[in-house]
Amino acid sequence: VILRLGMWFMLVGFFGFLIIGNFYKIIPFLIWFQIYSPLIEEQRVPMLHELLPSKLANLQWFYSTTRLILSSLGIFLTNNQFFYGGIVLLSVGGVMFFITIIKLLRTNLK
Repeated sequence: VILRLGMWFMLVGFFGFLIIGNFYKIIPFLIWFQIYSPLIEEQRVPMLHELLPSKLANLQWFYSTTRLILSSLGIFLTNNQFFYGGIVLLSVGGVMFFITIIKLLRTNLK
């Protein structure tokens, strides 16, 4: 049980948050570079954190953290209901991540 829990934390917890965090760092920069870099000397351009919908990103982080805790509790207690409840929250967090990225990609405030 402890080995499964450790692997779950390593793969889903650490690497999952690492990959999503890097996406939150790279995608706004690429969008900013594509749309706003030619306008630097001509008009005011937004900062990178202004492009990201922060409420939705914070809600996605909350769901992802809750799913990690709930599914880890399910692994530790060998309770399938807690584990699958965490997996449902995992999919909700993933959908919210994609909604955040789609809103970010539709940003064109020229």
